[in-house]
Amino acid sequence: MSKEVKEPAVRMIKRDTISTAKAWGIRLIAVVLSLIVAGLVIVAITKQNPLQVYLGIVDGAVGSSRRVWDDPRDISTFMYCDRTDACI
Repeated sequence: MSKEVKEPAVRMIKRDTISTAKAWGIRLIAVVLSLIVAGLVIVAITKQNPLQVYLGIVDGAVGSSRRVWDDPRDISTFMYCDRTDACI
């Protein structure tokens, strides 16, 4: 029997030599590209303006002072449930 070595589908390598500015530039480009692709999906499915959809998401999350105070409470609840498995 011969043993075949399986190569990973995606290989990730930590680059210690990359500059901080270049690393943040790559992250920024990734976020912009993801918003563009998501916008294309939004247009294809709903035929709506992606910017209005994104603004609706932001407005729903932090549209009023009450929501701004509710979000940290909800996030901390989810974090507690995730760490303790008490909410299952």
